[in-house]
Amino acid sequence: MITILTPYGRNEVTMAAIRLADLGVAAGIDVKLVALGVHEQGIHPYWDKHVVSGRDNGLYLAVRTASRCVWFVCDEEYHDMATLVSDKAKHILVPSWHHLTLDAKGFVAGGFDTIVCPTKLCHHLVRTHIFKDKVPDDKVLTWGRWDSGLTLTPHEGLSGSGGVKLLVACDTHCIDECGLMTLRIVNQLLEQVEHSRVTLMCTKTWSKRDRGRIQGLVAVWQGRLMVLYPTSMVEQTHVMQTHDWCLIPSVRADFGLVATRAHACGLPVITYDVAPFSELITNNYNGVLVPCELGANWMQAPVAAPSSVQFLTTAIAALTDKTKLFRLQSGDWRLSVNRKAFADLWLTIWGVGG
Repeated sequence: MITILTPYGRNEVTMAAIRLADLGVAAGIDVKLVALGVHEQGIHPYWDKHVVSGRDNGLYLAVRTASRCVWFVCDEEYHDMATLVSDKAKHILVPSWHHLTLDAKGFVAGGFDTIVCPTKLCHHLVRTHIFKDKVPDDKVLTWGRWDSGLTLTPHEGLSGSGGVKLLVACDTHCIDECGLMTLRIVNQLLEQVEHSRVTLMCTKTWSKRDRGRIQGLVAVWQGRLMVLYPTSMVEQTHVMQTHDWCLIPSVRADFGLVATRAHACGLPVITYDVAPFSELITNNYNGVLVPCELGANWMQAPVAAPSSVQFLTTAIAALTDKTKLFRLQSGDWRLSVNRKAFADLWLTIWGVGG
């Protein structure tokens, strides 16, 4: 049995854990998805009913017969409890470098049999800053793209039938740290891109002040701006399939899953030129990358300084090019190859196939 341990809410980590759980179910593997901490509902129609709470004896029941435990959280207390219950299971960490600390390097190095990094950037940070290249090469694995699990929905220039439809995807980082800038981008897009319609898709609730600003924008742009407040992953997919472009005004992600899901729905993506987006998007092939000023954080990872002016300049140039959308939508963007690579890697780690 495979046990996948994760937060369960409207965040990218949950999306990644659910995708992995779906892959296991499709392969006929007994999978338990365990929610660590408080978990929400209305995330996924299947896993809402089948996610196991890690509270009380839920963790014990979920790991006692597990052959593999896949951790999407780096929590020493939960990990110690799980290893006490099942000391024969292999423990696999899928780390987010935003949640790793140098203080945890001893626990990370000794507590997990394998570390599977979701991006090349994460792999570099784990190797050079957490372990400093002092662990076997086969313990820390990486690949270039997390798979969305969605079947490709090809588009052929939907904008030709009456204006371009833009999906602005706002994650927690956008809303908490640059909400006002994001709303300015939305307003300017509506002003400068003729016949455009915008859907603002949120992964969490905005602040009271920003909700007031959103209501003001909806009133000004009657019929051209729609706001989709937090909803299920399935509903988000349906919304993506009715748009032409996906714009992600964020500079922080671990898996880039919103971009990956948009690609599967036939949407080219406009976002900042920072990992993992820069690992997923080839400029003018499956999207457009916005130049941004890069600094470094305490782990020497790239940190982008977002600029609404640069975002708008780059995005508007792409959105007003009448031939670009059709050209970008004309290929499959290697989705089938990436999907097979994703499945092959995980089935091998789980001891299924070769």
